[in-house]
Amino acid sequence: MLLFQSPEWSEDLKDLNREMHIKCTYNGVQLSEGEFPQNWLRDGIQIKILFPFRLKPWAQTSKKVP
Repeated sequence: MLLFQSPEWSEDLKDLNREMHIKCTYNGVQLSEGEFPQNWLRDGIQIKILFPFRLKPWAQTSKKVP
């Protein structure tokens, strides 16, 4: 408990589990899990991160403090 705030690990873990990594070609075309293009070493691949995780000390609350 820091500054009279309780940690919200469950919300952080939920956000961490949402993060996804997708392999794509250089042009952004999505690849399947085990598939690589024939010339991927020469052409290259990219990794697209969906819902990137950021550790937040406190979650946003919907309550307004007067």
